[in-house]
Amino acid sequence: MNWGRTFFDVDLFTGVSRRLGTMRRRKGWPGPLFWRRGAWRRSLMLLTSHLSAIVRCNAPLAPGLEKAIADRPPLKLTQAMIALSDDLSSGMRLADAMAQCPRFYPAWYVDLVRAGESTGTLGRALSAAGEHLATQQRFSKTAQGWTLYLVAVFTIQFAIALFLFTYIVPEFAQLYKDFGSTLPGPLADMNRFLDSMTVTHVRIAVLVCLCSIAWWLARRIAGERRISFSRIVAWIASPLPLVGKASQKIHLARVCGVLEQLAAAKLPINEALADCAALNVPGRIRRALQRTRARVEQGQSFADAIKPEHVFPESFVTMLSLGEASGRLEDAARHLREMYEQQYISNVRMALDIAGPIGVLGLGAIALVIYGGMFMALVSIADVLSTSI
Repeated sequence: MNWGRTFFDVDLFTGVSRRLGTMRRRKGWPGPLFWRRGAWRRSLMLLTSHLSAIVRCNAPLAPGLEKAIADRPPLKLTQAMIALSDDLSSGMRLADAMAQCPRFYPAWYVDLVRAGESTGTLGRALSAAGEHLATQQRFSKTAQGWTLYLVAVFTIQFAIALFLFTYIVPEFAQLYKDFGSTLPGPLADMNRFLDSMTVTHVRIAVLVCLCSIAWWLARRIAGERRISFSRIVAWIASPLPLVGKASQKIHLARVCGVLEQLAAAKLPINEALADCAALNVPGRIRRALQRTRARVEQGQSFADAIKPEHVFPESFVTMLSLGEASGRLEDAARHLREMYEQQYISNVRMALDIAGPIGVLGLGAIALVIYGGMFMALVSIADVLSTSI
């Protein structure tokens, strides 16, 4: 018995169970559930690396996966590998086996593998998929670092302001009240706002947060990905000048990267557009891709089908139209991907260069308001004391 199949007990949210020493997949199991997209991408990258190595060695896939499972990869990756190995052992093709787990294998990945199997270039298809996943992981880390920096700056500002207005300002308000006076300037307005906040308001806010978290968890467990944290961040950031541009560039680069790989695999343009629309991109881009695909299937050329979509920049529409018309869609998509990646990096660096000074100025403004108000309060108290004496 292969000990790799008996090593794991299965958690609540997986469709794999251990029965008589063997991990088996329930019928209709959509794949392991990942709470973080980065963890899913790393697992898929590792599996792609294993499959690519097996194909390059001209070894059978199922026995090769069995040996890879013996290296004790992470739990959820092991579950996916066992399910894939079982399907391959039963005689299924690799792409068909992957299609059984849509939660783990995205549509573009399955179509790329299927095209590689059909043309005898499975090794190249897996290598291309691995390179694309690695590129997305690298840019995802850049975006996470950039987001964490901005969140940290504004969280510190909010925490300082909350502490001062919650603990310091009320003390000054009480001190003024003892002297028969009121707080001056903006401190008085803020103090009145805090006094209006009741326990009921706080309880309602906490209840709304808990219901939102429960709703999000329920959707994640059900496997629905229509609303995710990254899409919410993209929607919030879209109106901001530099942040919105950076978000748009990285989404367009993602679309071009998938389109590049699918074009290299000679996939029909309508199927490639369908896979691009299934990516984790904002709704306006997804709907534009779906409408373009519908027009192509109605008989329009790709250039005519994408021209009405003003969501995409002119360079995107022009380059892809010329590439598709000349039979060099892969080269056009690669050029656009590289261009958008460079623009994304430039926008991120510019945003970070601007966010730093803005954060410092914000902290200075908060300090000026708070400590200026406190100074005015001390002056007023001194005046009251001098008149009383």
